[in-house]
Amino acid sequence: MFKGMNVTPEDDFLDSRKILLMNNDLKMGLAKPRKSMDYFYKNAECDELLYVHNGTGILKTFVGDLEFVTGDYLIIPRGTIYQVELKSDDTVFFVLESHSPIYTPKRYRNEFGQLLEHSPFCERDIIAPSFKEPVDEKGEFLIKVKKKTRLQILSMQHTRLML
Repeated sequence: MFKGMNVTPEDDFLDSRKILLMNNDLKMGLAKPRKSMDYFYKNAECDELLYVHNGTGILKTFVGDLEFVTGDYLIIPRGTIYQVELKSDDTVFFVLESHSPIYTPKRYRNEFGQLLEHSPFCERDIIAPSFKEPVDEKGEFLIKVKKKTRLQILSMQHTRLML
């Protein structure tokens, strides 16, 4: 029996991730971040799934912003640069990192890719990020990149970052 809600909260989003189970393909754990990310993050080797156990906030990506609430699943494809802005103090995520792509199982789709009637959700449940005008800003931006199970930190100066 895991007592996951007893995971110690951390200020940093990445430091708050605690891996509970893992194999060659998956890492599963919990995260209890106390503060929003003041940097950008990119997982270059895994797709990520964040299930929001508790809390609200905004997932900011280059394709748009996605507001989340308790009970939402956030699927972040590998290579996506993102930032999480928390709107609540008691946010808890179930975190899944997968070396294999995360997609809807074939048993829930027909030959054309449409969801079948017996699938646990429908197309109306899937919410795409809302478009936000790009911010064209010069400055110094911190981007943390996870590649080959190491975290590399890049500091980009005087670069246009469209997010």
